Amino acid sequence: MREPLQSHDPTPALVAAVTRLRKENDLTIEDLADRAGLHRTSLGLVERGERGLTLDSAARIAGAFDLSFGRLITLAEAEPSAQP
Repeated sequence: MREPLQSHDPTPALVAAVTRLRKENDLTIEDLADRAGLHRTSLGLVERGERGLTLDSAARIAGAFDLSFGRLITLAEAEPSAQP
C-alpha cells in the first residue's frame, strides 16, 4: 500500500513571495491592489494572514507583476516559509 502524500499549506509561502515582490518594487498595498484589480483591504488582510489567497487573486497579482501564475508559484517555492 502506498503512503499518503505529505502536504503542507502553500499559502504562507505564496503570500511571502507576493509581499517580497511588492516591497522590492516599492509598491504599497494600495498600488498592488489597483494593478491587480483587487480591493486594498482584501490584499492587506491576505498579507496579514487574516484572509486566504484565492487562485484568482493570485493569478491577478502575478499579472500585476507581469509574471505568469506558474512563475509566481516557482518564486513562492523558493521562499524560506515554503520549506516543510
